[in-house]
Amino acid sequence: MKRRTLLGLGILALALGLTACNGGKEKSAQGDSKQEADSGKEGLEVHEEYFDWDGDAITGLSDEGRTQAVIVIPKKAKSIKIFFNDPELKMEELYFESDEDFPDAYMLSSARTLKKIVLPKNQTSEINFSLCYQLESIDIPAGVSSIADYGFMDCTKLQEVNFLGNQMKTISLSAFMGCQRLEEISLPESIETIEASAFQDCKGLKEVHFSKNLKNISDMAFANAGTESFYFPKEIKDLKISSDSFSSVQDAKCYVVKGSWLDKNYEKVFGSFGEKTYYDGE
Repeated sequence: MKRRTLLGLGILALALGLTACNGGKEKSAQGDSKQEADSGKEGLEVHEEYFDWDGDAITGLSDEGRTQAVIVIPKKAKSIKIFFNDPELKMEELYFESDEDFPDAYMLSSARTLKKIVLPKNQTSEINFSLCYQLESIDIPAGVSSIADYGFMDCTKLQEVNFLGNQMKTISLSAFMGCQRLEEISLPESIETIEASAFQDCKGLKEVHFSKNLKNISDMAFANAGTESFYFPKEIKDLKISSDSFSSVQDAKCYVVKGSWLDKNYEKVFGSFGEKTYYDGE
């Protein structure tokens, strides 16, 4: 009887072990699925016939391609020789089959119908989506070190920008100028300079979180923005702000950490701008 009991317990343990192994595989599969879903490409098909080709260069969209709401750039493509600025296109979402850097991503500027774009995971080349009037959100891959001057200018429906890495040192000239629906921005820790007019006329921008390595905010950087709250990390030192960086910004609060360099030099840096308010730096 005792032997049967032990045998039964052994079988039960084996069964539980197999279940645990299967569960682990399922969890791993779900993890992989989630990673793929995060790339936005899950379940999408690649159709080379949606494009006109000159060797490995895309020279246009075919008649069938022009009617598609979702477009995937095939990994075969090494360059784009056309601007997708025809307002008659149906293209709303754009993806890349390959995760490798695509140097011609800047050719998507003025894609007037584009609402969503998922850049290659390993994108490093400069990006430019200016005048993409319908674009709603963008994830900037970790390896991207620069946005073109005017890179998101007049993307009037852009609401969300996520920086996924810390390679970028500069928010370029007029990069987000006129992004009226952008509500909040958190800059990567690597940012040292915000160039002229970078967020000018961002009337919906309520909250800005600066980087700890910030050194310079240039002319008109936030002019005529709707910003109510600016958050400055305690690590910031020797910050220089142009006299008109915050021109026409009304009733803003500047959150600093008590005892920090910026707290001690507030009037020297900001003059009469903003209401100094303390926060814990988080």
